[in-house]
Amino acid sequence: MGLQSLVGQPGVWQSADSEPRNLLFGPDSATNLSHIIQVDASPIIVRAFNLDTHDRVLVEMVDGEGAGRHFAPFCPRGGQENLVASRNLLPIGIPGRYRFVLDRDDGGTPALGLVTVRYHEVTMMHEWLTAYLK
Repeated sequence: MGLQSLVGQPGVWQSADSEPRNLLFGPDSATNLSHIIQVDASPIIVRAFNLDTHDRVLVEMVDGEGAGRHFAPFCPRGGQENLVASRNLLPIGIPGRYRFVLDRDDGGTPALGLVTVRYHEVTMMHEWLTAYLK
């Protein structure tokens, strides 16, 4: 039994995460580096779609003005946070600036234009975020 989808149907409300500014990678992506996003008081949820077995989206912290001068892996749990086919949802609740890198763990060419990655702000209880990060 398939799930019914209302995506793209006229008159159907679309959520704020479908706004162009919330798109990190999509059909028109020309590079494997996303634009830089700012996380403030509200945490975000990052979602990845159409990831292949070897695709991954790495999360990096950004420091410096404008497009940033310094980049470092975002490692709140001992290893660099990433999205993969089996874990395609990631909350980020630590304020700061971030960018995302579309990559492959087998050294292949990233699937630009095929992978879609979006984010949106959420209201999240501290207890939920703490439990998720364990």
